Amino acid sequence: MTPIATESDTGIAFRALTELAPDFVGLLDADGRIRYVSAAVARVLGWTPSEVVGRPFTELLLPDDRAAGAAYFAQVLASDAVVNATVRFRHRDGGMRIVEALARNFLTEPTLGGVLVSTRDVSSHAAAERALRDALAEAADLYDQAPCGYHSVDASGVFVRINDTELRWLGYTREELVGRRSVRELLTPAAQQIFDRWFPVLLAGGEVHDVELDLVRRDGTLLPVLQSATAHRDAEGRFIMSRSTLYDITERRLADRALRRVNRALRVLSAVNSELVHGLEEKQLLEAVCRVIVEYGGYRMVWVGFAQQDRRRSVIPVAQAGFEQGYLETANITWADDERGRGPTGTTIRTGEPQVNQNFLVDPRMGPWRAEAAKRGYQASVALPLFDAERCFGALTLYAAEPDAFDAEEERLLSELAGDLAFGIVTLRARAEHRRTEAMVKRLAYFDTLTALPNRTQLFQFLDAAIAGIRGQAATFGLVTLNVDGFRDIQTGIGVRQADDVLKKLAIRLQEVLGPGEQLALLGGDVFAVILRGYDEARGTEFAARVQRCLAAPIQQAGIPLSVQMNMGVAVAPDHGTDPAALILRSGIAARQAKLAGVSYAIYGGSTDAENPRHLALVSELRAAIETGQLVLHYQPKIDIETKRVAGMEALVRWPHPTRGLVPPGQFIGIAEQTGLIKPLTYRVLELAVAEARRAREAGFTAPVAVNVSARNFRDPEFLTRVRALIRDADILPGQLELEITETAIMEDPAITRGILTELDREGVPVSIDDFGTGYSSLAYVAMLPISTLKIDRSFVVGMLETPRTHAVVTAMISLARALGIRTVAEGVETRAQLDALTLLGCDEIQGYYFSPPLPIDALREWAAAFAQ
Repeated sequence: MTPIATESDTGIAFRALTELAPDFVGLLDADGRIRYVSAAVARVLGWTPSEVVGRPFTELLLPDDRAAGAAYFAQVLASDAVVNATVRFRHRDGGMRIVEALARNFLTEPTLGGVLVSTRDVSSHAAAERALRDALAEAADLYDQAPCGYHSVDASGVFVRINDTELRWLGYTREELVGRRSVRELLTPAAQQIFDRWFPVLLAGGEVHDVELDLVRRDGTLLPVLQSATAHRDAEGRFIMSRSTLYDITERRLADRALRRVNRALRVLSAVNSELVHGLEEKQLLEAVCRVIVEYGGYRMVWVGFAQQDRRRSVIPVAQAGFEQGYLETANITWADDERGRGPTGTTIRTGEPQVNQNFLVDPRMGPWRAEAAKRGYQASVALPLFDAERCFGALTLYAAEPDAFDAEEERLLSELAGDLAFGIVTLRARAEHRRTEAMVKRLAYFDTLTALPNRTQLFQFLDAAIAGIRGQAATFGLVTLNVDGFRDIQTGIGVRQADDVLKKLAIRLQEVLGPGEQLALLGGDVFAVILRGYDEARGTEFAARVQRCLAAPIQQAGIPLSVQMNMGVAVAPDHGTDPAALILRSGIAARQAKLAGVSYAIYGGSTDAENPRHLALVSELRAAIETGQLVLHYQPKIDIETKRVAGMEALVRWPHPTRGLVPPGQFIGIAEQTGLIKPLTYRVLELAVAEARRAREAGFTAPVAVNVSARNFRDPEFLTRVRALIRDADILPGQLELEITETAIMEDPAITRGILTELDREGVPVSIDDFGTGYSSLAYVAMLPISTLKIDRSFVVGMLETPRTHAVVTAMISLARALGIRTVAEGVETRAQLDALTLLGCDEIQGYYFSPPLPIDALREWAAAFAQ
């Protein structure tokens, strides 16, 4: 290394100056190597001068800063001026020092002959700056994320700043408000008046505290806030900006509103009870009650309507008060399940449940009445049922002039009011009952006291008249017997009185599905009867479907949703008799046949008469068909909605009789159930299905096959052994065989059922519940069983597009099954509309004629190959 200078006066002076400097001074050669460094380098960086002299200065920088250091050195070399920079040096202890450097090129100066670098350690200053920045960032974060709103406005009310919390409340961005919008623009007209009073006070030097204002959010909704504000001024006292704090008081406002509503309802309740005490006549009582409700409650309009049992199921207004202006004359409200009956009043009468409509403008039920209601200022309503001992006979309906006018507590108090009013009406009617005693005695002779339906005596009269009507003519009528399936279990489960209420609700539902020429009666106990005039098989099937749909929704009783089903049997006059007793007997036999066959509906065929030659012959021939292999299987595919591929197939037995032709399953399955042939029939179907599935698998078609298992086979002690042997001998893959068991079979003995299903699960045999929704099970019980799939009964698939109630049931089935990890298969899908609806609801698989009818196995393989393309 070349010395800076010899022992000259200049060299001595240079060294003295550099050694006295508080931070280190260095001299670099043209390559950036350290020729000289003062002793202060040891204090700043921890290195002694001898340890760093001769090394490139960039080696002392942090690795990330070396490229920048080299660039800085190049800039110094290219300039004649002093060049400054802030660089990060590596301390000997591994730490970092931030150094401010001043450098000038003296390479051409003979005295120095290098690049002179003077430094100042600014590490502590940088740390202080970082701490200040962190503190400011934390303060800004606290400002923005505070649970309350903060904003400042200038003297004209324009936003100067606003925190993130308030921006989230309002739905605006900071750019949209700061410097652009006045806070006054975001206030309701009423709040603007308040602002105009207190903002001048704030500008003049005062403060404002706890002012309630309503801000308008970007989406148009209101935000009630409690605001306090102070003024920020300069040294001369001039206003700079406000400092406002805002608290969201939505919950408090709602609580205050709820309290006012409750107090209003209590006042109304007290006034109504006073009228009830003094009421003497029904019409006058109802008018007085409507009047005091409007007077004490401040409602826009109130009316009472009674349900009529006419064809339209009209609701007739019997009293009203308030701003009505002819509304009820044109409303044409009904309690039928149609457009005019699906408003709050009609729905309340039909269901017996209060109905709240919080906004006429958006509630889809209000379509038929929205325009007329808007003219009269109706914005919300509540309809309350009026009950007597038997049914909901009417409704008390209240209209309010503002939306969201009714909360749960007010609804409860108003329901209590409606109950008191209904009791008052019933009491007044009871006082007049003695005038109708004679008529009532006559009625009791011909009507059931529980359901108010025609009783057995009147049914015989109906049948006598119907038989006389077809005598000598080419006409028919059908008598349908409807047995409530498992009614004794219902009585045992919830008690006789509650079960009686179930019968009453069933009677109401059955009345709702009656069409022209149909008469309903209670034959006795839990057995209903319906006369269908002009009967043919299509009409009988259509009537059975109507009944199934009306039973789709569970009956709510004693806080329990009961899934109630009926077994229906029909006897046709004159084919099955021209005597009322014979028709009743034979329709009852048909209903029992339906139960045994696991179907909801059957026609009397004389097949239970032991001496019936055709019946005996068919039994013998069926036995031979099972033994000789006459039975064949057709398969209906199940399609996975998501993948659009064949997910499985259901085996369906067919009997090509050598002389009778193709015998429909409906004609021999019931016989097999009655005679015990169902066991060998089921085992034969299992053997055929497994064999054909294995053959199909060898040909590349691997869809699993599902086989229906009868309740009798399921309870057979040999069942599990037979299934295990079948799987072993056929050498089929796990999951290749799936068993379908009816909901009724599942529920017969829950303990045994769980044991059998557990064993099947261990064998890798999936189990599906067939015709789900037609029995008495619940998903809560099903969730405890190793069940893989629920098959939604065809009646629900057909009905879901016809009635909202059935659609709601299907929605609930699919949603709850999905929540429990159970797949759903919809049976009997025949239309695109059904497919689209089930797809939207999230059903997993589809089965039905929409895709394919049942086919022989080879034909199904060909169909599946074409379908996959």
